[in-house]
Amino acid sequence: MSLGIRGKLFLSAAAAVTVLVLVSGLYLEGRLRASQLLQIEADLLRGARAARELVEGAPEGILDEVADRMGEALAARVTIIGPTGVVLGDSKISADGLANLENHADRPEILDAAEFGRGVARRYSRTLDEDMLYLAIPYDHPGGGGFVRVALPLTQVDEAAMRLRAVLAVGGALGLALALLGGGVVSHLLSRDVRALARGRDRFSAVIEGMDAAVMAVDGGRRITLINARATRLLRLPPDADGQPFDQVVQVPDLHRMLVQAEQGETAFEELTLPGNPPRIATVRVTPQRAPGGAVLVMHDITRQQRLETVRRDFVANVSHELRTPVTVIRANAETLLDGAIDDPARGPQFLSAVLRNAERMSQIVSDLLDLTRIESGKLALDIRPIAVHSAASRALDSVAEAAAARSVDVRIDVDDDLRVSADAQALDQILVNLLDNAVKYTPAGGHVVVEAGPRETGVRVEVRDDGPGIEPRHRDRIFERFYRVDKGRSREMGGTGLGLAIVKHLVAALGGEIGVEPADGGGSVFWIILDRSAD
Repeated sequence: MSLGIRGKLFLSAAAAVTVLVLVSGLYLEGRLRASQLLQIEADLLRGARAARELVEGAPEGILDEVADRMGEALAARVTIIGPTGVVLGDSKISADGLANLENHADRPEILDAAEFGRGVARRYSRTLDEDMLYLAIPYDHPGGGGFVRVALPLTQVDEAAMRLRAVLAVGGALGLALALLGGGVVSHLLSRDVRALARGRDRFSAVIEGMDAAVMAVDGGRRITLINARATRLLRLPPDADGQPFDQVVQVPDLHRMLVQAEQGETAFEELTLPGNPPRIATVRVTPQRAPGGAVLVMHDITRQQRLETVRRDFVANVSHELRTPVTVIRANAETLLDGAIDDPARGPQFLSAVLRNAERMSQIVSDLLDLTRIESGKLALDIRPIAVHSAASRALDSVAEAAAARSVDVRIDVDDDLRVSADAQALDQILVNLLDNAVKYTPAGGHVVVEAGPRETGVRVEVRDDGPGIEPRHRDRIFERFYRVDKGRSREMGGTGLGLAIVKHLVAALGGEIGVEPADGGGSVFWIILDRSAD
């Protein structure tokens, strides 16, 4: 279970107080033990010196009795050790038991006393079964020198440490309770502010990410401090661009120039072409921040709008151009008829035929435009079902048979009868009719057009081959655009509207397929489409 902000602050305060109490307790206990040991050592030294005075003036036979009296007077263990390490007297051991004691020549305090004049050691005494602090000093005696050793148990040090621990525990508990109480109040106040700040940050992030604009902020050191996903995509930056130096990750010189302008306190606004494949067009506004040197960049990607505007302008220009000729012809012929040619039995019908022919051309252009608009808008209702390719090709052939016969063009279908695709019957018929009509128009007299189809890994590929003049590579990428013609004069002579291939392209896209054109072996062109193969 995750903790909230308030719980985290509360636990942080408790952990801080606990650590403080433990660290201070360990420190104070260490200082107390060191102070106690120094005090005991000083007491032992005074006792040892007093005992040495008595030992040096006493006969050797009463050294055990001297040790007993000094031990009682000092409330400590007093041991008198001969020069060879033999114990001559001990306040804690009876005279009879001295012979059973180990030789003390190797005791650390005895070794240090012999070398330095005083030896101190702390260790566990197996004789007394407790920790002891020993202090030994040498003495002189007519019967031979030796060492006086005074020892005290360290029980009082441990007891003092225990008392300190108790005091610290009580004080720590009280301090912890007060700290937790105060921390609870503070955490409540802070958590309220932090929650409000976090909610504000989340809302701000949501707003920034939800904006249509690409947004980036840089600080006075030109380091990116904020960037949304749109800016990352528009400028093609790495995912970790936030926090990186602007000059290193943004490779657009115009943006660097605008940022310099903003750093000088001026707002910069321009329309830029951003590098990339394909390049993007964006309006960019760079506004200086209140903080010195900082700036905010707001960018709007207008590539699609510019493309649509270009398409709109081209469309208007193309439609105007395509309609101007038939309108001019109709008007001229109508004026001629009104001027009296209508009564001319020879020329009148010719002028009327020209009016009808151009009116039909205008009607065909308008009809194709309406079809294209309906397809592009997604309003074309499609009934996707299994369609036999051979049957669809046969229906398309019937539609162009008269035109093919007039031009002596042989049209042949080479498709298996059982090959089916998932498509709309009317849409597939219109695709094949347009492709066949286009192939027949551009195939010279006596030429051939072949419809072939076969399965592929991605579906069924349907091809319309001709042995016409072919299409140069520079025209192939644009051949499916509206009103685009390789040979404009020849296209109009053949009655084309310039919209047939554009309609085919959009119908294939609506069916979820692919379309393309490539050169045919031996000359001519191959227009191909790929549609999903029917499971039936």
